[in-house]
Amino acid sequence: MQSVLARLGARAKSFSEHPFFAFLKDETIPGRDRMAFAPCIAPHVLTFRDLCAHVVRDDAGEGDPMQALVNVHSREDDDHWQWFLDDLARLGDDPTLSFTAATRFLWSDATLQTRLLGYRLCAYAMDAEPIDRLLVLQCVEAAFQVALGSVGGAVRAFTASGGPELSYFGAAHEAAEAAHTGEDESHRVLAETELDEAARVRLLAQVDGIFDAYEAWARELLAFSTQRREARGAVSGFPAAASVNAHSPG
Repeated sequence: MQSVLARLGARAKSFSEHPFFAFLKDETIPGRDRMAFAPCIAPHVLTFRDLCAHVVRDDAGEGDPMQALVNVHSREDDDHWQWFLDDLARLGDDPTLSFTAATRFLWSDATLQTRLLGYRLCAYAMDAEPIDRLLVLQCVEAAFQVALGSVGGAVRAFTASGGPELSYFGAAHEAAEAAHTGEDESHRVLAETELDEAARVRLLAQVDGIFDAYEAWARELLAFSTQRREARGAVSGFPAAASVNAHSPG
């Protein structure tokens, strides 16, 4: 398992060097403009909520130490999606939209890679062994730590310019992540697990598949943020964002 964890660490480091995170850290860009991606990640945030509550969690499997760790981790993230919805309103992305307009945006080209990321995570975790599920959560955690660490400057710039405090993107979420009770134990259990060659190959492919999806996700968010920033000069607000690459599904 050590080789799998080493691959996870290497992919997380490479992910941290993605241009999207350089964009988030660019202090020459107003904080609000750096946060323009926020509506796009709604499918990922809500799919992760379902992943935790309905895919990886298995209360009947509590007797398995690894599944017990998966259950603990999944419960610690249960409410974070509500912080995200609160932040969308605080960022000004909560105008009056018809249900069909909102649906058209969330299932548009602008969020395709975000949706595919969620589907991939569910595919790896659905009806999987506890070790696969725990590794999925560890990959998501590693990717999220990169994203949360990169967005901090944009959040601070947003609040310094008069914006309200953010929860999902701000200090509250960071503190909640730091307080996760099972992280050290999860890493220890994984590190001590012996794998046969077939399992090692499977889990290495899982790590690569997840981070390939996260990198595509980051490219999508950078493209959307750049286009939305340009569009702000002509039309402000979320409805303008919904027109960016928002082709109808199908």
